[in-house]
Amino acid sequence: IIPAYNEVVIPDVEFLKAGADPEDARNGSPDNQPGLGDLTVPPRGDGVNTNLAFLISQFPDEWVFFAKRLFHEGLTDREGSQDLYQDFMKGKLPSHGAEEIVVEIRMWAALRMQSVAKTVIGALQYAQA
Repeated sequence: IIPAYNEVVIPDVEFLKAGADPEDARNGSPDNQPGLGDLTVPPRGDGVNTNLAFLISQFPDEWVFFAKRLFHEGLTDREGSQDLYQDFMKGKLPSHGAEEIVVEIRMWAALRMQSVAKTVIGALQYAQA
């Protein structure tokens, strides 16, 4: 499986935090000079929710279980799913596990959007099914 040009395999922090500004909902010009027949860059979000918030809205129970798992593994100081979201958005994750938490959140998001990572993991698990 080969990702298409510029396809997201595992979303980065910037992508997960983007999408809530009204400007994010507009198509853009790749060279910042819009004109007739110009190619467009797809919108970065819906202009209301962050991309992570959208994924959470589609899988709310899984986000709650995810937050509880991180808490019970000792990676976060608080068990609440809203706390995890707010801490991630504000960059206030516990210093003792911040990098690992960010990787976990990125993987959680990747497995809930149709990404190359999800496709590859599914293909690898096909033999087990």
